[in-house]
This record gives sequence, structure tokens and C-alpha cells, in this order.
Amino acid sequence: MDGRDRHVLLISCLGEQTGGGLFEYDGERLERLDTLSTTGLALSGRRLGRLLWSSGESGSVGELLLYDEAGVERYLRIDALREPHDLVWDGDTFVAVSTLSNSVLWISAGGDIVRTWQVEGNGDSWHLNSLSIGEGKLVASAFGRFSRHREWSNGNAAGAGVVFDLESGEDLVRGLDCPHDPRLIDGLWLVCNSGRKELLAVDAADGRIVRRVELQGWTRGLEVGEDVLYVGESANRAEPSPEQLASLVLIDRRTWHVVDRVPLPCQEVFDVIRVPKAFAEAVRRGFRTNPLRTAEQDQHHLFNEAGVRPARLWAVGEPVPPAACRVRIRAEVADELEPDTLQESACSVANHGDAILVSAPPNPVHISYRWVDYDDPGAVIEGIRTPLPQALPPGDERVCRLSLHTPEAPGRYRLVVTLVQEHVAWFDHLDASNAWWGEVRIARAEAE
Repeated sequence: MDGRDRHVLLISCLGEQTGGGLFEYDGERLERLDTLSTTGLALSGRRLGRLLWSSGESGSVGELLLYDEAGVERYLRIDALREPHDLVWDGDTFVAVSTLSNSVLWISAGGDIVRTWQVEGNGDSWHLNSLSIGEGKLVASAFGRFSRHREWSNGNAAGAGVVFDLESGEDLVRGLDCPHDPRLIDGLWLVCNSGRKELLAVDAADGRIVRRVELQGWTRGLEVGEDVLYVGESANRAEPSPEQLASLVLIDRRTWHVVDRVPLPCQEVFDVIRVPKAFAEAVRRGFRTNPLRTAEQDQHHLFNEAGVRPARLWAVGEPVPPAACRVRIRAEVADELEPDTLQESACSVANHGDAILVSAPPNPVHISYRWVDYDDPGAVIEGIRTPLPQALPPGDERVCRLSLHTPEAPGRYRLVVTLVQEHVAWFDHLDASNAWWGEVRIARAEAE
């Protein structure tokens, strides 16, 4: 979305027939990060909160994942959270909608419920669904103020939907049809009027609808960009089928014309949120924060899939034929780093050869790097070896963290990141395209 500050969209999805997951969209490319069906997403600054979908059946509980930039930081089981829908950060705690229990829960970082707001009614009577912060107020949307479980179904929700101030109970927008995702922008309430497959702009002062755009499916999930509105568009909910899939719709903010649709391989979109790209990498990494643990489990999984009990756990790292040493490396390294420091950088390795690459003896394949001094090209500093997070079969790609020890001497350096098979060869010595390189300035930070 924004190459300057490296923000992307995260899109949460689910579907009874297609499954769900979390997707990253950078304005050009859509990538599935995992397959965990997900509802609400919220950013607290240094943490990303993620609600996993759970139905209202007996024994089902809510689950909240908290990510930092390294991956999953905490898993919180919230027993009182029933059919979790939306999630926001109010500056102190995460606030979640428990739709099946007609309630809103304030959840601490330790998983404790520190406050509960609840309306009368049996089960899912109001269908509370979305939250937002507008002018310091916590705002919610609901299908209507009904008293019986899912009384809003069978056409009863038409015109009964509201956006309201959660604390005072004051209605801010009325007359809606299954509303979601209220956002107060420049004196207008933007609302997904889902029952009518549309996005509305409502004057916050007098409640007039000043703009609308009709879309092709159930509208849910809204992110407001500088020039574009990003709206989730789900497939037919009444008669779901694998052939009918969801989309991310891009709407020009000036004209309110649809400028693009990005197909999603799921039936339903739940939330759309803009986050720093580092959090997309964290979601991709997930629970795989301990390389040894995940590598061991991956090896066990390989043998379990084959139905054999291994005499030894690790695959043997025999020399890889030169013709099979074909990889694509991508790394993210700052243009300037301080000398003699240990830096963590994101790196991905794609295996374009026809051999399995594995960090196992006798000739393990590692990710490594070299620093080449521009003023003295003969002075080459070899870097730390980083094991592959798991065996890398042909055609697969792995994302890992690369530990960079910077040179002691300040200056301009060419950083070359590649693979090396110990006691055999550096991959880029066989083919220069097997490496990623960048120019890095090593300099001491100026004193304030």
C-alpha cells in the first residue's frame, strides 16, 4: 500500500466450505499468511491483537492472539468470549465484542476481563458486531434492539440497525440494515450497510445519507486510506458455495467509484486493517519463534506423514549437486547500521533447485553473508551462520530472521546474503543470482 513507510493491509477471513485465514495485501500482491479463521483485528502500537473465530456451540471459547514483531507473544483463552466479532484498542486494554452473549469485554494483556458491558436480551438478540473509537467515544453497531435470540433474522433487521454511543446509549445513526464497521471521518459516518450490500456516508450532524455505493455482496470490513476506501465484500451468505468467493473492493474516495476488486479464496471477509509490514511478517512466523522447536517438530511431521519411525531424527545433509543450488534470496536491511553490533533482519529463501536443502550434518546448508569493503574489495568478512528454520523442499519458500554482526570499522560495505553448504560451496560462487546484495553504510550514531 505504501512503500515509503512499509504499511500493508491485513484481511481476516473465514468460510464454512472454504476455511479462512489471514491475508496480506500490499497494493499489488495478495498473500495468504496462514489458515486460521479470524474475525477482529486491532493494533495497540507495539502489539497486534487477533480474534480467532469460534462458534456458539457448547464448549466453544474465545481465543485472542497477541503478536509483537517476533511472532506470537501471547495466547489468551477467554472463556466468556462467545462468537467473537470485533476488536479495538482503547489506549489501555483490548475491547472485544461477544456477540452471542450480547456483551462487550475489556481484556487485559494477561487475559483478565476487567470490565463487561451487557444489554438485556436472550442470546444474540441485538447482534452487536463492530466497535470503533470516534471523537473519544467508544461506538458500536448492532442489527437492532431486540429481546429474543436472533429475532433480527427473517427480515426483521431491515431498518432496525443502529450505530450508537456505547456509554450513553445515544443513537448516532439509525435506520440501517445489518450495519458493520462505523468510522467517523471528516464529520461523516462511513458504515457498511451490509444487508443492502452497500457502503454509506452519513452526515454526523443530521443523519442524512450524503453518499452511497452499491456493491455485489455482504459488506463487512472497512479501512480508510488516503485516496482509497478498502471494503470487504463477502459471498452470498444465504446459499454459500465454494464457487462464490469474497473480494476486497477498492473505492476511490473522491468519486466513490469502484476502481478494483481483489479476489479472496474464502467465502467471508471479516476485518480489514492497515498495519506496519513487520506485523505481517510476525503473523507469517506465528508460533515459530523458537527455530529448534519448530525444526524438530517439522522433522517429526515428515516422518509421521511417511508412516515410519526414524532411526535418526534429522535428514542427512549430503553435498548438493551444483546444478541443484538454485535459490532466490530476499532480505530487508537498513541502509545505515552502527558498527560492531548484532542486528536482526527479515530474510526469505525460495528453493528453485531440485534438491531438498537442510541444515543437517555432515554438510549443513546455512544462511549466511559476507561484508565486502568498497574501499578494499579484498577485505571480506564472513558472517554468522543461521540454520534454515526447517527443511526446504524444491519449490518452497521459508521466512526467517537473519542475525547480522556488523563490521567494526566504519565505511561503505556491500552486504551479500546467500546460502553456504559447509565444506562444499557458497551458493553465489556457483551462480551470482543465488544472492541478495545491498549497500550499507556503517557509521556511529551522532551524539545528541
